[in-house]
Amino acid sequence: MTTPKSTTLLYADIVGYTALIRADKDNALAKLEYFKALMQSQTQAYQGEVIQLHRDYCIAAFERAADAVACAEALQMNFKAEPTVPVRMGIHAGEVIVENGNAFGEGVFQVTQIEKIAIAGSIVLSKEIQAQLADKAQFALESLGAFTFKNVDNPIELFALTNDGLSVPESCAELREEQKQANRKRWLRALQLFAGYLVAAWTNLKIER
Repeated sequence: MTTPKSTTLLYADIVGYTALIRADKDNALAKLEYFKALMQSQTQAYQGEVIQLHRDYCIAAFERAADAVACAEALQMNFKAEPTVPVRMGIHAGEVIVENGNAFGEGVFQVTQIEKIAIAGSIVLSKEIQAQLADKAQFALESLGAFTFKNVDNPIELFALTNDGLSVPESCAELREEQKQANRKRWLRALQLFAGYLVAAWTNLKIER
């Protein structure tokens, strides 16, 4: 198996592609071809590499976070022009394994989760990427708050790129409230399990006596 390597990952997909297909198949297919061609050309222009391009999504890898973010911004500016393509993007750094045109690894899993917070025309990136852009005045960033993701130990603070022309997710208050409720349910389940353990232990102790 290929050895995992740490890199900056850009994940992009077309929002609502199934609905686009149902509404106008020919137009949707044209948008898809444009999406694929632009992802390939712009990624290469910013010293990156497309490591997976399948259906309506793409994963690209970059050595430098600044290149990934600059590429994402350029892509969104193109996708907002005619022919418009509703694309959302997430950027994160992590380990990736590439085999036979498929990308795997913790970094890939996390960037797909981060990308789901984005909306069409926006770019959402992790705290790790934001830290690498501290001296890059050309990137304006706004914190969206910390988010908890399935199978990720610690909450991840996310940021939106707010440069002119980009869409920006709203406060994400509803999503954060959903996450809070999910966290409460997890804590409740944990407490229930712990209470069950205490009852079982007490019962066993009484039997032994």
